[in-house]
Amino acid sequence: MLSVSPNLHHRVARSLLCLLALTFTFSNVWVQELHGLATLYAALAREMAERHDLLAPFLGERGYLLKPPLALWWSAANCWLFGYNTFAVTLASRLAGLGCVAMTYLLARRYYQTQTAAWFAALIFLTNGMYLQYTNTFRLESLMTFSALAMLWGYLAIDTRRGAAVLCAGITLSLLTKGLVILAMLPVFALHAHAVGSWRQIAPALRYWSLLLALPAAWYGYLWFLHGEQLALQLQQDFWRGDGNLELMPFASAWLEYVSRPAQRWAIWLPLVLAGIVAGFARAFSRATPPAERADLQLLLALLLLNYWISWIKPEPDLRYLYSSFPLVAVLAGGLLSRWLGPVLPRWTIAASGGLWLVSVIFAVLLNLKGQAEHRGLLALQARVAAGSLTNQNSVQIVENIYPPDAPRRSNPMPDGLYFHLGLQPPQLRLPQTSAEFPAAARYVLVARSASRTPALRALGFHEVGRSEKFALFERP
Repeated sequence: MLSVSPNLHHRVARSLLCLLALTFTFSNVWVQELHGLATLYAALAREMAERHDLLAPFLGERGYLLKPPLALWWSAANCWLFGYNTFAVTLASRLAGLGCVAMTYLLARRYYQTQTAAWFAALIFLTNGMYLQYTNTFRLESLMTFSALAMLWGYLAIDTRRGAAVLCAGITLSLLTKGLVILAMLPVFALHAHAVGSWRQIAPALRYWSLLLALPAAWYGYLWFLHGEQLALQLQQDFWRGDGNLELMPFASAWLEYVSRPAQRWAIWLPLVLAGIVAGFARAFSRATPPAERADLQLLLALLLLNYWISWIKPEPDLRYLYSSFPLVAVLAGGLLSRWLGPVLPRWTIAASGGLWLVSVIFAVLLNLKGQAEHRGLLALQARVAAGSLTNQNSVQIVENIYPPDAPRRSNPMPDGLYFHLGLQPPQLRLPQTSAEFPAAARYVLVARSASRTPALRALGFHEVGRSEKFALFERP
């Protein structure tokens, strides 16, 4: 039997990991239809692209002040290049997710100095359900997590010019993508620098690269100039707005989002993840652990606890707030596996990852075949709009909430999704009780597909003439 060198084995294993990451990340892009908060971001990006104005959503009384512009600008540019489709607006989030996989690999290798830890950490992060849920859509969690991981890697390499550049670039990227919450990491870095005595190296290293921070400072200064204290008021209200899960008590809601659902997302990795966290705490506070390694592990665990603490104090618990914790947990789990399996990546990992990749390819094919019918329905609706038979003037849309014209811009999935996917903004109505309540000029009714709304419209005499994954089109009798 021919022997395979460890270096070749590692290269093949990394290549299969990359193929697996690409398949997982782009498996549904051709048939996916956006929903929820992703439709708001997509609608903002389309508005920028259509108006050729990257500042349009941030101006006026309804200016969108809750999130910085970088992801929206990136997606608007993609819309100019690729058109108004799911691939264009989700590309930034998906590429950032791939970046998170790469950074998880690099951090695990930095912490444990083995290919085993790096490879398994990246695999564990990639194959948790949360990665698929929040990366393969237009959300900001993967971009913020990538920037946070870059900050951690850059700080650990702060004694090099590359480390200082990555640290400052990570801070800048996060401030221009998600907001000010990333600054909570800096006191943790300061405590670690004081503990290991490296704080004297930081100031000289950051002397030039800290100029990058002028970019987010200029952006927030511009918003303050336009909107004044309204900026701080909206950000404060967004952070402290009430729990959206009205069926549960606050503690029960937080337990569901931060304990129960993460355990479900980890699924097959849960025992290993829990063991990795316990082992990480044990090594971080064991006197047998070298001081430098102990301090670095304490830094990682402090960041993990910080993310949980920020998530728990928010009145509206949501699983997505823990996205940034999952790579850190994966690093700890990968480190534990490296202690069990040794520093050299086992040879069976090639067969295992190759088999997993083939399964993911089959799953992606089946997913796309299943979604083809509804995707063709969306294309048919877009064709009606392009032909001029479906317009803002001859249609209305049924929505759950109608916000006042001067209300700050927030997510409203039906209007936002309709505008992004079809380019329509017809008048909004709550579901009427009789057909006479519809405007006389309204020949068509657009509604979110629902088990309750479809029978209600049919009872009013409307008949369905088109549907996609998220929308249904009814024609007036």
